[in-house]
Amino acid sequence: MSEDEFQKIIENLAKKHGWLYYHVPYGVPRPAGFPDLVLVRDKVLFRELKVKNRDPKRKQKEWLRKLKEAGCDVEIWRPSDLKKIEEELECPQEKAKRLRKKEQELRKKEQELNDLRINIEAEIEARLEEEWERIERIKQDLGIEHYH
Repeated sequence: MSEDEFQKIIENLAKKHGWLYYHVPYGVPRPAGFPDLVLVRDKVLFRELKVKNRDPKRKQKEWLRKLKEAGCDVEIWRPSDLKKIEEELECPQEKAKRLRKKEQELRKKEQELNDLRINIEAEIEARLEEEWERIERIKQDLGIEHYH
């Protein structure tokens, strides 16, 4: 994936989740190293986009460090981070809705596991009872009343 393609994905996610975003277009003068993307909603995010395991250049690192020292929310995003990125860009209501859904799914799985445990316990109990009855029949057949 190219950086342009990655950026378009991020911009679409930003729109979907109500963020304003700004990217200085290529060819437009900007300070060397300034982050690729600035996103604004309930906070301001400065994001450097990197693809193909590339690392930030010296000037980019300087900008990222200075912004972080100033208390800004600064990160490097890569295509491998897309799931995390979308979760970060979600609005609080969407996040709460997603977490409620996940909680419901976990409760359902918990109930399924509990039902399975009950069924397994019942099956074990039934098999133990059958085995106990079989042992008692063998003891009777052999004339054994007490086993030591």
